[in-house]
Amino acid sequence: MDQELIQRSRYVLRSRVRRLQTCPDSIIHNNFQQFINWLNNHPLFSSLIMKLEERDDKFINQIETIAEEAPGKSRYDPGSCSPSTITEHTSMCYQIIKSLAQMDDDFDDQHFEFLLRCYAEFATGKEYYKLDDALEVIRDLIVDSLYEYLDEEIDFRNSIYLLLLKYKQRSEWFRRNRLSKYASNGLENLEGEKALAFNLQEYVLDQGVEFFVEPTSSSGIADLVLRDSHGQYLIIDAKFIKGGSSSSTIIKKLVNGFHQVHRYCEDYNEDAGFLVTFNQSKSKISLDLEILHGFNYLKFGGKVIYHIFINLAFLPSASKSGKAEEITISQQDLIEQIK
Repeated sequence: MDQELIQRSRYVLRSRVRRLQTCPDSIIHNNFQQFINWLNNHPLFSSLIMKLEERDDKFINQIETIAEEAPGKSRYDPGSCSPSTITEHTSMCYQIIKSLAQMDDDFDDQHFEFLLRCYAEFATGKEYYKLDDALEVIRDLIVDSLYEYLDEEIDFRNSIYLLLLKYKQRSEWFRRNRLSKYASNGLENLEGEKALAFNLQEYVLDQGVEFFVEPTSSSGIADLVLRDSHGQYLIIDAKFIKGGSSSSTIIKKLVNGFHQVHRYCEDYNEDAGFLVTFNQSKSKISLDLEILHGFNYLKFGGKVIYHIFINLAFLPSASKSGKAEEITISQQDLIEQIK
């Protein structure tokens, strides 16, 4: 499997982390701010960060208390924490970095340095009198632990997105006519949208990805529910736009598709899902989605919905086809339906 898309996201993450680990002490506060803002606006990492934000680990309140009480004091006992799981440890690391990033820009340098030492002691149980020693803990333990967690978590999701992009390429280059026949004439006693979803399932299985179809959920049945090695789910749902569909039908189909994936994510308590749209219409469809590092996505309510169009329409040359009908669907249209 081509690793280009996976490596791109991992490289950017690593470069951001390296900046935190090597920047001069005098600008580390600004780098904390930049790093937290970048994570919260990234299509992959923002949903993972949201999960850490939603945790109610016992030491989060302690971190907030340290941030309120420690600055301005010459002596302070921050206590210590002993996370029992990797996720708890990662949550602690993220909260410490976030707390350092949120400190006011007009802070006193001595207050910030004292807070750094307090957090280093809190994380390790060891008191640090030298700023360099405390910074080493923050850079090499706190920052690196968060990096390792994020790097591991994105690997599976990146792989699935890449796999779907490969399926799109194969479908449009080599299987367009075949898939159109499946939609019209059926496949394995299935017709239309279900026949195309079945073909997608078959492809995913052929790539060696373990998946299953859940028998029920409060919002219906997703076409594929994938489970990774940590027991987490990834949701993939398919929609089919028939050739000759009216603009209102196309808009309704797409809006309902995003709505369903969002509901599936809520049902399975997952932060992300995928919508694959097979489009046989000759209309020019424009979705107002965000795009970053090759990912097309809608972010709403703590969920990220990735979208992939698969074009099944046979279009004549531009000189013969004339001007295609243009259909534009805004983010607001999509989000209003999800609400």
